[in-house]
Amino acid sequence: QRITINTSSTGANITEDLHEFPLLIRLTASDINFSEIENWGHDIRFSKPDGTHLRYEIEHWDREKEIAVIWVRVDTVFANNAVQYINMHGGNAGVANYTQGKAVFLPRNGFQGVWHLTEFQAVKTYGYRDETNNKNHALTDYRG
Repeated sequence: QRITINTSSTGANITEDLHEFPLLIRLTASDINFSEIENWGHDIRFSKPDGTHLRYEIEHWDREKEIAVIWVRVDTVFANNAVQYINMHGGNAGVANYTQGKAVFLPRNGFQGVWHLTEFQAVKTYGYRDETNNKNHALTDYRG
């Protein structure tokens, strides 16, 4: 499936190219058939038009409610462009899980920490997991 990235004045109105940009993708039942995708979205993949795979992280996947929140690192989001797109692939049961936050939110791009506060990580040593490779986990007063 094609996902258009509209950065023209009728879209996001971006005036400069963005490099290694984590693009937020929200999916609902009007975008994909959740019953054709593995339970946690493990068979979802993203690519550039030339077939080059893109790194991504599934932040939230709810097959029952048919909603998903996914971050895809796009090497270049072109400014003032209404036709740029990436491809989303799915439905290939049995492939390995490929979602990885630390491949999307790179410290070299200024990310010191990324916490998805929508899902509490019930781990006694920290509360919210840092999705970068910096491991700046957010401590909480978790008493489990």
